[in-house]
Amino acid sequence: QAGALPQGERPAGPPTGPRAMDAPRAMAAAAIATGGHPVRMSKPEYFLLHRDAAREAHEKRDEVFSEGNVLLKELKTMFDWMAQEPNIELRKDRITRTSKEDSSKMITRIPLRHFKRRLPEIHRKFPILASSFARMDSDNNAWLDYEEFVTFCLKDQRLLELMRRSTVVQVYGLDASGARVYKDFPSHMCEMSTPMPLLPWETAHVVEWRIEGLQLSRKGSPTIYAGTEVRAGSSIASPPFRAAGVCGFLRFWPRGYWTESMRRRKAAMPPGMEELVAGGPCGLPGPDTWCCIGACMPAGTHLALHFYVADEKSERKECYWCEGTSAAQLWAPTAREPPASMLADEPIVVGVEIVCNLGSSDCRPVAEHLVHSRRSGRRPELQKSILDSGDVQGSVFLGRAQSAPHLTRMPRKLPKMADVSPASSPWASAASTPKFASLREGLDRAGSAPGSRRR
Repeated sequence: QAGALPQGERPAGPPTGPRAMDAPRAMAAAAIATGGHPVRMSKPEYFLLHRDAAREAHEKRDEVFSEGNVLLKELKTMFDWMAQEPNIELRKDRITRTSKEDSSKMITRIPLRHFKRRLPEIHRKFPILASSFARMDSDNNAWLDYEEFVTFCLKDQRLLELMRRSTVVQVYGLDASGARVYKDFPSHMCEMSTPMPLLPWETAHVVEWRIEGLQLSRKGSPTIYAGTEVRAGSSIASPPFRAAGVCGFLRFWPRGYWTESMRRRKAAMPPGMEELVAGGPCGLPGPDTWCCIGACMPAGTHLALHFYVADEKSERKECYWCEGTSAAQLWAPTAREPPASMLADEPIVVGVEIVCNLGSSDCRPVAEHLVHSRRSGRRPELQKSILDSGDVQGSVFLGRAQSAPHLTRMPRKLPKMADVSPASSPWASAASTPKFASLREGLDRAGSAPGSRRR
Protein backbone atom coordinates (compact mmCIF):
# COMPACT_ATOMS: atom_id res chain seq x y z
CA GLN A 1 0.00 0.00 0.00
CA ALA A 2 1.11 3.53 -0.69
CA GLY A 3 2.09 5.69 2.24
CA ALA A 4 -0.24 8.36 3.56
CA LEU A 5 0.40 12.03 3.13
CA PRO A 6 2.35 13.80 5.89
CA GLN A 7 0.34 15.52 8.57
CA GLY A 8 -0.58 19.07 7.72
CA GLU A 9 -0.24 18.60 3.94
CA ARG A 10 -3.35 19.35 1.93
CA PRO A 11 -4.26 17.25 -1.10
CA ALA A 12 -4.27 18.92 -4.49
CA GLY A 13 -7.47 19.69 -6.36
CA PRO A 14 -8.90 18.21 -9.53
CA PRO A 15 -6.88 18.42 -12.73
CA THR A 16 -7.89 21.31 -14.95
CA GLY A 17 -5.44 20.77 -17.79
CA PRO A 18 -3.08 18.25 -19.36
CA ARG A 19 -0.37 18.61 -16.74
CA ALA A 20 1.35 15.80 -14.90
CA MET A 21 0.10 14.57 -11.55
CA ASP A 22 2.41 15.54 -8.69
CA ALA A 23 3.65 13.19 -5.98
CA PRO A 24 1.11 14.02 -3.22
CA ARG A 25 -1.85 13.48 -5.57
CA ALA A 26 -0.33 10.23 -6.84
CA MET A 27 0.13 8.98 -3.28
CA ALA A 28 -3.42 9.99 -2.39
CA ALA A 29 -4.84 8.27 -5.45
CA ALA A 30 -2.91 5.11 -4.67
CA ALA A 31 -4.11 5.18 -1.06
CA ILE A 32 -7.79 5.42 -1.98
CA ALA A 33 -7.51 2.96 -4.87
CA THR A 34 -5.78 0.26 -2.82
CA GLY A 35 -7.84 0.72 0.30
CA GLY A 36 -5.13 2.80 1.97
CA HIS A 37 -5.77 4.25 5.37
CA PRO A 38 -6.72 7.02 5.92
CA VAL A 39 -8.40 8.30 2.75
CA ARG A 40 -7.06 11.64 1.56
CA MET A 41 -9.19 12.24 -1.53
CA SER A 42 -12.91 12.78 -1.92
CA LYS A 43 -15.02 10.86 -4.42
CA PRO A 44 -15.43 13.76 -6.92
CA GLU A 45 -11.65 14.30 -6.89
CA TYR A 46 -11.09 10.59 -7.46
CA PHE A 47 -13.55 10.65 -10.36
CA LEU A 48 -11.93 13.70 -11.98
CA LEU A 49 -8.44 12.28 -11.51
CA HIS A 50 -9.14 9.07 -13.46
CA ARG A 51 -11.77 10.38 -15.88
CA ASP A 52 -9.47 11.15 -18.83
CA ALA A 53 -7.69 7.78 -18.67
CA ALA A 54 -11.00 5.91 -18.40
CA ARG A 55 -12.47 7.83 -21.32
CA GLU A 56 -9.46 7.03 -23.50
CA ALA A 57 -9.61 3.33 -22.58
CA HIS A 58 -13.35 3.22 -23.24
CA GLU A 59 -13.02 4.84 -26.66
CA LYS A 60 -10.32 2.37 -27.72
CA ARG A 61 -12.66 -0.55 -26.91
CA ASP A 62 -9.69 -2.52 -25.66
CA GLU A 63 -10.44 -5.11 -23.00
CA VAL A 64 -6.87 -4.96 -21.69
CA PHE A 65 -7.07 -1.22 -20.99
CA SER A 66 -10.63 -1.48 -19.69
CA GLU A 67 -9.79 -4.21 -17.19
CA GLY A 68 -6.79 -2.26 -15.90
CA ASN A 69 -8.59 1.06 -15.43
CA VAL A 70 -9.78 1.60 -11.88
CA LEU A 71 -12.58 4.02 -12.77
CA LEU A 72 -14.15 1.66 -15.30
CA LYS A 73 -14.11 -1.05 -12.65
CA GLU A 74 -15.85 1.31 -10.25
CA LEU A 75 -18.52 2.16 -12.84
CA LYS A 76 -19.14 -1.53 -13.53
CA THR A 77 -19.47 -2.19 -9.79
CA MET A 78 -21.88 0.72 -9.42
CA PHE A 79 -24.02 -0.45 -12.35
CA ASP A 80 -24.22 -3.99 -10.95
CA TRP A 81 -25.05 -2.58 -7.52
CA MET A 82 -27.93 -0.50 -8.93
CA ALA A 83 -29.25 -3.54 -10.80
CA GLN A 84 -29.13 -6.02 -7.94
CA GLU A 85 -32.26 -7.54 -6.41
CA PRO A 86 -32.88 -8.28 -2.73
CA ASN A 87 -31.62 -11.87 -3.20
CA ILE A 88 -28.33 -10.74 -4.72
CA GLU A 89 -25.17 -10.08 -2.73
CA LEU A 90 -22.44 -7.82 -4.05
CA ARG A 91 -18.89 -8.58 -2.95
CA LYS A 92 -15.56 -7.43 -4.39
CA ASP A 93 -16.62 -5.98 -7.72
CA ARG A 94 -18.89 -8.83 -8.84
CA ILE A 95 -22.48 -10.02 -8.56
CA THR A 96 -22.97 -13.35 -6.78
CA ARG A 97 -26.47 -14.80 -7.11
CA THR A 98 -27.99 -17.31 -4.79
CA SER A 99 -29.31 -19.30 -7.76
CA LYS A 100 -26.74 -21.27 -9.76
CA GLU A 101 -28.81 -21.00 -12.94
CA ASP A 102 -28.41 -17.19 -13.08
CA SER A 103 -24.69 -17.13 -12.28
CA SER A 104 -23.66 -17.02 -15.95
CA LYS A 105 -25.97 -14.16 -16.91
CA MET A 106 -24.59 -10.60 -17.08
CA ILE A 107 -26.69 -7.60 -16.12
CA THR A 108 -26.75 -5.17 -19.04
CA ARG A 109 -30.03 -3.21 -18.57
CA ILE A 110 -31.87 -1.54 -15.69
CA PRO A 111 -35.58 -0.67 -16.07
CA LEU A 112 -36.91 2.65 -14.88
CA ARG A 113 -39.22 1.08 -12.28
CA HIS A 114 -36.26 -0.73 -10.68
CA PHE A 115 -34.21 2.47 -10.69
CA LYS A 116 -37.01 4.31 -8.87
CA ARG A 117 -37.26 1.52 -6.34
CA ARG A 118 -33.57 1.86 -5.60
CA LEU A 119 -33.67 5.66 -5.66
CA PRO A 120 -33.26 6.27 -1.87
CA GLU A 121 -30.15 4.11 -1.71
CA ILE A 122 -28.70 5.59 -4.91
CA HIS A 123 -29.23 9.09 -3.56
CA ARG A 124 -27.42 8.13 -0.37
CA LYS A 125 -24.40 6.64 -2.10
CA PHE A 126 -24.08 8.94 -5.12
CA PRO A 127 -26.59 11.83 -5.07
CA ILE A 128 -25.63 13.28 -8.47
CA LEU A 129 -26.88 10.17 -10.31
CA ALA A 130 -30.23 10.08 -8.50
CA SER A 131 -31.79 12.77 -10.72
CA SER A 132 -30.01 11.89 -13.98
CA PHE A 133 -31.91 8.88 -15.33
CA ALA A 134 -33.55 10.87 -18.15
CA ARG A 135 -30.18 12.19 -19.32
CA MET A 136 -28.52 8.76 -18.98
CA ASP A 137 -31.25 7.09 -21.06
CA SER A 138 -30.19 8.46 -24.44
CA ASP A 139 -32.64 6.39 -26.53
CA ASN A 140 -35.63 7.20 -24.25
CA ASN A 141 -36.86 3.61 -23.95
CA ALA A 142 -37.10 3.61 -20.11
CA TRP A 143 -34.19 1.14 -19.93
CA LEU A 144 -30.69 2.10 -18.83
CA ASP A 145 -28.01 0.14 -20.67
CA TYR A 146 -24.50 -0.30 -19.35
CA GLU A 147 -23.06 1.43 -22.42
CA GLU A 148 -25.34 4.43 -21.86
CA PHE A 149 -24.31 4.59 -18.20
CA VAL A 150 -20.58 4.56 -18.94
CA THR A 151 -20.92 7.07 -21.78
CA PHE A 152 -22.87 9.44 -19.54
CA CYS A 153 -20.34 9.24 -16.69
CA LEU A 154 -17.32 9.82 -18.94
CA LYS A 155 -18.64 12.34 -21.49
CA ASP A 156 -21.48 14.35 -19.94
CA GLN A 157 -20.37 17.97 -19.47
CA ARG A 158 -23.04 18.80 -16.91
CA LEU A 159 -21.89 15.94 -14.69
CA LEU A 160 -18.31 17.16 -15.09
CA GLU A 161 -19.24 20.67 -13.97
CA LEU A 162 -21.15 19.34 -10.97
CA MET A 163 -18.14 17.25 -9.98
CA ARG A 164 -15.82 20.24 -10.26
CA ARG A 165 -18.19 22.43 -8.29
CA SER A 166 -18.37 19.87 -5.48
CA THR A 167 -14.57 20.05 -5.09
CA VAL A 168 -14.46 23.85 -4.65
CA VAL A 169 -15.35 23.76 -0.93
CA GLN A 170 -14.65 20.58 1.00
CA VAL A 171 -15.08 19.78 4.68
CA TYR A 172 -13.10 17.09 6.44
CA GLY A 173 -12.62 16.04 10.04
CA LEU A 174 -9.35 16.02 11.92
CA ASP A 175 -8.85 13.33 14.56
CA ALA A 176 -6.36 13.08 17.41
CA SER A 177 -3.74 11.29 15.29
CA GLY A 178 -3.73 14.10 12.70
CA ALA A 179 -5.49 12.10 9.97
CA ARG A 180 -8.01 13.91 7.76
CA VAL A 181 -11.20 12.22 6.61
CA TYR A 182 -13.60 13.90 4.21
CA LYS A 183 -17.18 14.51 5.32
CA ASP A 184 -18.83 14.08 1.94
CA PHE A 185 -20.26 10.62 2.63
CA PRO A 186 -23.47 10.82 4.73
CA SER A 187 -23.28 7.41 6.39
CA HIS A 188 -24.07 8.54 9.93
CA MET A 189 -27.57 9.71 10.72
CA CYS A 190 -26.20 12.97 12.14
CA GLU A 191 -24.87 13.82 8.67
CA MET A 192 -28.15 13.35 6.81
CA SER A 193 -29.53 16.73 5.65
CA THR A 194 -28.33 18.49 8.82
CA PRO A 195 -25.04 20.25 9.62
CA MET A 196 -22.71 17.55 10.90
CA PRO A 197 -21.44 18.18 14.44
CA LEU A 198 -18.01 17.47 15.83
CA LEU A 199 -17.93 13.75 16.52
CA PRO A 200 -16.35 12.44 19.75
CA TRP A 201 -13.10 11.31 18.07
CA GLU A 202 -12.65 14.54 16.05
CA THR A 203 -10.63 17.50 17.26
CA ALA A 204 -11.68 19.97 14.52
CA HIS A 205 -13.52 20.43 11.22
CA VAL A 206 -11.43 21.97 8.46
CA VAL A 207 -13.21 23.87 5.66
CA GLU A 208 -10.98 24.15 2.59
CA TRP A 209 -11.85 26.53 -0.24
CA ARG A 210 -9.92 26.14 -3.49
CA ILE A 211 -10.20 29.32 -5.58
CA GLU A 212 -9.52 28.60 -9.25
CA GLY A 213 -9.14 31.30 -11.89
CA LEU A 214 -7.68 33.86 -9.48
CA GLN A 215 -4.45 35.43 -10.76
CA LEU A 216 -2.59 37.25 -8.02
CA SER A 217 0.17 39.75 -8.74
CA ARG A 218 2.51 42.14 -7.05
CA LYS A 219 1.48 45.63 -6.07
CA GLY A 220 0.96 47.85 -9.09
CA SER A 221 -0.40 45.02 -11.27
CA PRO A 222 -4.10 44.14 -11.45
CA THR A 223 -5.57 41.03 -9.80
CA ILE A 224 -7.72 39.07 -12.25
CA TYR A 225 -10.55 36.71 -11.28
CA ALA A 226 -12.49 34.92 -14.04
CA GLY A 227 -11.30 37.52 -16.58
CA THR A 228 -12.42 40.52 -14.46
CA GLU A 229 -10.19 42.88 -12.52
CA VAL A 230 -10.72 42.77 -8.75
CA ARG A 231 -10.42 46.17 -7.10
CA ALA A 232 -9.31 46.87 -3.55
CA GLY A 233 -12.10 46.32 -1.04
CA SER A 234 -13.98 43.88 -3.30
CA SER A 235 -14.58 40.33 -2.10
CA ILE A 236 -15.57 36.99 -3.58
CA ALA A 237 -17.79 34.48 -1.78
CA SER A 238 -17.52 30.71 -1.56
CA PRO A 239 -20.33 28.17 -2.01
CA PRO A 240 -22.11 27.33 1.26
CA PHE A 241 -20.72 24.61 3.51
CA ARG A 242 -21.86 22.63 6.54
CA ALA A 243 -19.43 21.93 9.36
CA ALA A 244 -19.36 21.69 13.17
CA GLY A 245 -23.14 21.91 13.36
CA VAL A 246 -23.52 25.21 11.47
CA CYS A 247 -24.06 26.43 7.90
CA GLY A 248 -22.17 29.35 6.39
CA PHE A 249 -19.83 30.57 3.68
CA LEU A 250 -16.43 32.25 3.39
CA ARG A 251 -15.44 35.63 1.94
CA PHE A 252 -12.03 36.44 0.52
CA TRP A 253 -10.63 39.89 -0.31
CA PRO A 254 -7.71 39.27 -2.74
CA ARG A 255 -6.70 42.97 -2.86
CA GLY A 256 -7.20 43.73 0.83
CA TYR A 257 -10.16 44.61 3.01
CA TRP A 258 -9.97 48.40 2.57
CA THR A 259 -10.56 50.44 -0.54
CA GLU A 260 -7.85 52.75 -1.89
CA SER A 261 -9.28 55.88 -0.25
CA MET A 262 -9.81 54.18 3.13
CA ARG A 263 -6.34 52.66 2.93
CA ARG A 264 -4.72 56.06 2.44
CA ARG A 265 -6.82 57.52 5.26
CA LYS A 266 -5.83 54.75 7.69
CA ALA A 267 -2.18 54.94 6.69
CA ALA A 268 -2.16 58.68 7.50
CA MET A 269 -3.65 58.16 10.98
CA PRO A 270 -1.25 58.25 13.96
CA PRO A 271 -0.45 54.90 15.59
CA GLY A 272 -2.98 53.83 18.22
CA MET A 273 -5.78 56.05 16.93
CA GLU A 274 -7.98 53.06 15.95
CA GLU A 275 -7.72 51.58 19.47
CA LEU A 276 -8.56 54.98 20.95
CA VAL A 277 -11.64 55.37 18.75
CA ALA A 278 -12.81 51.79 19.33
CA GLY A 279 -12.27 52.05 23.07
CA GLY A 280 -10.08 48.93 23.23
CA PRO A 281 -7.91 46.61 21.15
CA CYS A 282 -8.95 46.73 17.51
CA GLY A 283 -8.39 43.60 15.42
CA LEU A 284 -9.29 45.00 12.03
CA PRO A 285 -6.92 44.23 9.14
CA GLY A 286 -4.10 46.69 8.62
CA PRO A 287 -3.94 49.04 5.65
CA ASP A 288 -0.86 47.30 4.19
CA THR A 289 -2.14 43.71 4.15
CA TRP A 290 -2.42 42.13 0.73
CA CYS A 291 -5.56 40.04 1.43
CA CYS A 292 -8.23 39.28 4.01
CA ILE A 293 -10.50 36.33 4.80
CA GLY A 294 -13.72 36.19 6.80
CA ALA A 295 -16.48 33.76 7.71
CA CYS A 296 -20.21 34.52 7.46
CA MET A 297 -22.46 32.54 9.78
CA PRO A 298 -26.06 32.91 10.99
CA ALA A 299 -26.69 35.33 13.85
CA GLY A 300 -26.13 33.68 17.22
CA THR A 301 -23.33 31.38 16.09
CA HIS A 302 -20.44 31.11 18.56
CA LEU A 303 -17.29 29.33 17.34
CA ALA A 304 -13.63 28.90 18.26
CA LEU A 305 -11.60 28.72 15.06
CA HIS A 306 -8.40 29.38 13.12
CA PHE A 307 -8.22 31.09 9.71
CA TYR A 308 -5.53 30.15 7.22
CA VAL A 309 -4.33 31.38 3.84
CA ALA A 310 -1.99 28.95 2.09
CA ASP A 311 0.60 28.00 4.76
CA GLU A 312 -0.02 30.94 7.12
CA LYS A 313 -2.42 30.33 10.00
CA SER A 314 -4.04 32.68 12.49
CA GLU A 315 -4.13 32.35 16.24
CA ARG A 316 -7.15 30.84 17.98
CA LYS A 317 -10.07 33.25 17.65
CA GLU A 318 -13.39 33.14 19.48
CA CYS A 319 -16.07 34.64 17.26
CA TYR A 320 -19.70 35.46 17.94
CA TRP A 321 -21.85 36.37 14.95
CA CYS A 322 -24.51 39.03 15.18
CA GLU A 323 -26.07 41.40 12.65
CA GLY A 324 -23.29 42.98 10.61
CA THR A 325 -19.54 42.33 10.50
CA SER A 326 -17.16 42.54 13.46
CA ALA A 327 -13.38 42.54 13.64
CA ALA A 328 -13.25 39.04 15.17
CA GLN A 329 -14.80 37.56 12.01
CA LEU A 330 -11.91 38.79 9.83
CA TRP A 331 -8.24 37.93 9.60
CA ALA A 332 -5.43 39.10 7.34
CA PRO A 333 -1.88 37.72 6.96
CA THR A 334 0.96 39.89 8.18
CA ALA A 335 2.75 39.95 4.81
CA ARG A 336 2.36 42.98 2.54
CA GLU A 337 2.58 41.00 -0.70
CA PRO A 338 1.47 37.50 -1.67
CA PRO A 339 4.18 34.82 -1.43
CA ALA A 340 5.90 33.68 -4.59
CA SER A 341 4.28 30.23 -4.34
CA MET A 342 0.82 31.75 -4.80
CA LEU A 343 1.73 33.67 -7.95
CA ALA A 344 1.88 30.49 -10.05
CA ASP A 345 -1.08 29.30 -12.09
CA GLU A 346 -2.43 27.11 -9.31
CA PRO A 347 -5.62 27.22 -7.19
CA ILE A 348 -5.44 29.45 -4.11
CA VAL A 349 -6.17 27.46 -0.93
CA VAL A 350 -7.83 29.33 1.95
CA GLY A 351 -10.14 28.17 4.70
CA VAL A 352 -11.05 27.94 8.34
CA GLU A 353 -10.43 25.31 11.02
CA ILE A 354 -13.34 25.11 13.48
CA VAL A 355 -12.08 23.81 16.82
CA CYS A 356 -15.28 23.96 18.86
CA ASN A 357 -18.91 25.06 18.54
CA LEU A 358 -19.40 27.04 21.74
CA GLY A 359 -23.00 27.89 20.92
CA SER A 360 -24.14 24.27 20.93
CA SER A 361 -24.82 22.62 24.26
CA ASP A 362 -24.10 19.17 22.84
CA CYS A 363 -21.21 19.94 20.52
CA ARG A 364 -19.42 16.78 21.66
CA PRO A 365 -21.86 13.88 21.97
CA VAL A 366 -20.98 11.48 24.78
CA ALA A 367 -21.58 7.77 24.37
CA GLU A 368 -24.32 6.51 26.69
CA HIS A 369 -23.91 2.97 27.98
CA LEU A 370 -27.15 1.32 29.07
CA VAL A 371 -28.09 -2.14 30.20
CA HIS A 372 -29.77 -4.16 27.48
CA SER A 373 -33.03 -4.42 29.42
CA ARG A 374 -33.21 -0.66 29.98
CA ARG A 375 -32.26 0.07 26.38
CA SER A 376 -34.87 -2.26 24.89
CA GLY A 377 -37.52 -0.76 27.13
CA ARG A 378 -36.49 2.80 26.41
CA ARG A 379 -36.43 2.77 22.61
CA PRO A 380 -38.44 0.62 20.20
CA GLU A 381 -36.59 -1.73 17.89
CA LEU A 382 -35.82 -0.17 14.51
CA GLN A 383 -37.07 -2.00 11.47
CA LYS A 384 -34.72 -2.75 8.58
CA SER A 385 -35.12 -0.71 5.40
CA ILE A 386 -33.59 -0.57 1.95
CA LEU A 387 -30.78 1.61 3.30
CA ASP A 388 -29.50 -1.21 5.53
CA SER A 389 -28.00 -3.30 2.73
CA GLY A 390 -24.45 -2.46 3.82
CA ASP A 391 -21.38 -1.16 2.02
CA VAL A 392 -19.68 -2.71 -0.99
CA GLN A 393 -16.29 -4.16 -0.22
CA GLY A 394 -13.45 -3.03 -2.46
CA SER A 395 -15.33 -0.04 -3.91
CA VAL A 396 -14.48 3.65 -3.56
CA PHE A 397 -17.89 5.11 -4.42
CA LEU A 398 -19.93 2.48 -2.55
CA GLY A 399 -17.49 1.54 0.19
CA ARG A 400 -17.22 2.28 3.87
CA ALA A 401 -17.91 5.77 5.16
CA GLN A 402 -14.86 7.98 5.42
CA SER A 403 -16.23 9.63 8.57
CA ALA A 404 -15.68 6.52 10.66
CA PRO A 405 -12.89 6.83 13.25
CA HIS A 406 -9.41 5.66 12.29
CA LEU A 407 -7.97 5.55 15.79
CA THR A 408 -6.09 2.60 17.22
CA ARG A 409 -8.27 0.28 19.26
CA MET A 410 -7.60 -0.19 22.95
CA PRO A 411 -7.13 -3.77 24.22
CA ARG A 412 -10.40 -5.28 25.36
CA LYS A 413 -8.84 -7.30 28.22
CA LEU A 414 -6.63 -5.95 30.97
CA PRO A 415 -3.30 -7.70 31.62
CA LYS A 416 -3.54 -10.64 33.98
CA MET A 417 -2.49 -10.00 37.55
CA ALA A 418 -0.09 -12.33 39.31
CA ASP A 419 -1.74 -15.21 41.13
CA VAL A 420 -0.67 -15.02 44.79
CA SER A 421 -1.38 -18.17 46.82
CA PRO A 422 -2.00 -18.02 50.59
CA ALA A 423 1.23 -17.82 52.52
CA SER A 424 2.24 -20.51 55.01
CA SER A 425 4.25 -18.08 57.14
CA PRO A 426 4.59 -14.33 57.58
CA TRP A 427 8.02 -14.43 55.95
CA ALA A 428 6.66 -16.26 52.91
CA SER A 429 3.90 -13.65 52.61
CA ALA A 430 6.50 -10.92 52.86
CA ALA A 431 8.57 -12.57 50.17
CA SER A 432 5.76 -12.04 47.64
CA THR A 433 6.09 -8.28 48.12
CA PRO A 434 9.36 -6.68 46.93
CA LYS A 435 9.26 -4.12 49.73
CA PHE A 436 9.26 -6.71 52.53
CA ALA A 437 11.51 -9.07 50.67
CA SER A 438 14.31 -6.53 50.76
CA LEU A 439 13.66 -5.90 54.48
CA ARG A 440 13.87 -9.61 55.29
CA GLU A 441 17.04 -9.93 53.30
CA GLY A 442 18.51 -7.01 55.21
CA LEU A 443 17.59 -8.54 58.58
CA ASP A 444 19.04 -11.93 57.60
CA ARG A 445 22.27 -10.30 56.56
CA ALA A 446 22.37 -8.29 59.77
CA GLY A 447 21.77 -11.46 61.87
CA SER A 448 24.47 -13.46 60.10
CA ALA A 449 27.08 -10.76 60.55
CA PRO A 450 29.77 -11.50 63.18
CA GLY A 451 29.15 -9.89 66.56
CA SER A 452 25.42 -9.35 65.95
CA ARG A 453 22.53 -10.91 67.84
CA ARG A 454 18.79 -10.90 67.32
CA ARG A 455 16.38 -9.71 69.93
